[in-house]
Amino acid sequence: RGLPVVVVSVAGAYRGGKSFILDFFLRYLNAPRCDQQTGAWLGNEDEPLQGFHWRGGSERNTTGIHLWSEPIITTLETTGEKVAVLLMDTQGTFDTETTIGQNSTIFALSTLISSVQIYNLTGNIKEDDLQHLQVA
Repeated sequence: RGLPVVVVSVAGAYRGGKSFILDFFLRYLNAPRCDQQTGAWLGNEDEPLQGFHWRGGSERNTTGIHLWSEPIITTLETTGEKVAVLLMDTQGTFDTETTIGQNSTIFALSTLISSVQIYNLTGNIKEDDLQHLQVA
């Protein structure tokens, strides 16, 4: 209670790995500080990621906006300030089931709510990616 809140949101195209990367954020933020500094937070190759639901395939997984229900208390390395971090997963944009208006609304809400917005892309940035960002 009484801590500043940092909301980290990941947005981007559907089936682009947003939930997957958020699970790595969860693992990192929940690891002891010494493991964060040595890289041990990654765990073993056979250790499954837990947290946000994700799966392979071509059908969308996340719909709407999902906020991790438990804040992660951590200390910012730059200032030494203790903060509560909340992770936000968003529905992928520009799938076959969602209108441009719905995409724009989800992207706008996540941008307004978040302290940090990550626009996640797979591979190289393409002109279409920038046009999608402009529309959203």
